[in-house]
Amino acid sequence: MESDSERVLLGKFLHTIAYSDEGGTREALIDNTIKIDIVGEIIREVKLSDKMSHADEIQIKYYIYYLIKKFGVRKKGILNYPKMRKLRPTSSSFEEAIL
Repeated sequence: MESDSERVLLGKFLHTIAYSDEGGTREALIDNTIKIDIVGEIIREVKLSDKMSHADEIQIKYYIYYLIKKFGVRKKGILNYPKMRKLRPTSSSFEEAIL
């Protein structure tokens, strides 16, 4: 199962130590549909590396789209690559999120 894989466990550990001082809620499960790593003023998705950066961007854009469509909530998103010390902002508009 994916939740038991070594990469998922490593990601959870990295998420815990790298963002212990971040504000907001960690790992918010919304409607049993999406699970966002950090929710606050900005939603954040924590990843081990940027090898799949295009897929990462699609994932967070879907979260933004879902929040806008379902709740009318507009948030900005940031992809966090703590191992690489990289942040990558994403779009927050409905139109940008679906493109």
